Amino acid sequence: QNMSCSAGICAPTASDAVLNVADLENDLSQFGNVRVMTTGNGVEASNIAVKAAFSSPDSTSLTLEAHKAITVNAAVSIGSGTAELELQSDTLAEADTLSFGKKGHITFGNLSDIFGINGVIFTLVGSVQGLANAVAANPSGAFVLANSYDARQDGTYSSSPVATTFTGTLEGLGNTISNLSID
Repeated sequence: QNMSCSAGICAPTASDAVLNVADLENDLSQFGNVRVMTTGNGVEASNIAVKAAFSSPDSTSLTLEAHKAITVNAAVSIGSGTAELELQSDTLAEADTLSFGKKGHITFGNLSDIFGINGVIFTLVGSVQGLANAVAANPSGAFVLANSYDARQDGTYSSSPVATTFTGTLEGLGNTISNLSID
C-alpha cells in the first residue's frame, strides 16, 4: 500500500507506505538486490518499521534506507551464501535510531554473510569465543552477533573471555548471549 517497486527499488508514494512481506520476498527472489527507501518522488516516509517476520533467500542483498529510524519488531532471517543486509539512515549513528521490539531480531545463515550500517561493514560472530578471537585480532573493530548464543556449552570461564581492551562497536541485532558464566 502506497509503495512503488520497480527493478528492485521500493519507494513510498505516500508518507504512510506499507510494503507487504510477500512482495519483498518475491522481489528479493526475482532481482537478488532490493533497496527499500523512505524517500520517494516528492514524499518522505521517514522511518522503516519491520512489523512482520520475513526471510531473505541465499545470496541476495537487502538495503533498508530510512531518513530517520529503523525499528525491527519481528524476526528477520538473512540467508546464507554471502547474503547481505545494509542499514542506512541519516540519523542511524544517533541513539535510539536502530531499535528492536520484544520479538524483533535479525539472524544470519552464515558467518560469511555481510552486514553493514551506513557503510561500516561488521564482522559477524556466532559465539563468545568467536567474539573474543575477533576482538583480540581487531580491538577497535565493528562486530555483530549473528544469532542468539547459549554459552552454557562453554562451561565456566575463569576470566573474561574478551581479554583485550575493546574500543570498537558491538551490535546485538536483538540477539542475546545467555547462560554466560565467569568465575
